[in-house]
Amino acid sequence: MNRIFTTDLTRPFIDELEAYIARTYLVPGRSLERLAVVFGGKRPAHFLKRALAARIGKAFVPPKFYTI
Repeated sequence: MNRIFTTDLTRPFIDELEAYIARTYLVPGRSLERLAVVFGGKRPAHFLKRALAARIGKAFVPPKFYTI
């Protein structure tokens, strides 16, 4: 299993990442708290949390977020 997710930056990055997380972790029922996401700043983590919350629709433990 490839543990690094990369995408073309001409596409909506947060939407692509949220769809990948949903497909890889939410559909099989795996826990998000074991997932780590690395961004170049702090703001993308906020947007990804918001996108995941909209998809899940209830309280959840978000992934760990790290900033370079």
